[in-house]
Amino acid sequence: MYDVRDHVFGWDNESPARTVYVQQFKAEWRPVTNREFEIFLEGDGQGIVDMPRSWIQESDGEYKVRTMYGPVPFSVAEAWPVLTSYNALAYYAKCKGGRLPTEPELRLFLDMYEVGYEGGANVGFRNWHPIP
Repeated sequence: MYDVRDHVFGWDNESPARTVYVQQFKAEWRPVTNREFEIFLEGDGQGIVDMPRSWIQESDGEYKVRTMYGPVPFSVAEAWPVLTSYNALAYYAKCKGGRLPTEPELRLFLDMYEVGYEGGANVGFRNWHPIP
């Protein structure tokens, strides 16, 4: 029988415990929207960045966003966060005068600030573990 009284559960990427120093940085509080990325795609990103695979372009040139319920008109989904590649978002950030955060920066940001509309609900990336 194993003695688990002092055992702390952790995923393989959580051990051993590490301390990472994060220098001061600035971050936007919300993700890039489909509409913001569409404007970028038709401007600075034209010919450089591919259309997100989460989008469908209709024959009339209009975009729709793929969902598990089928394509949704852009008029409905334009304020949703864009789902695209790392390279596309990195280029977007560079064109806007910024960069994507490192993992420690993102973790610090998500731990310190109320991000999202749930007011700190224990879902999504707010907490890595489903604990109260």
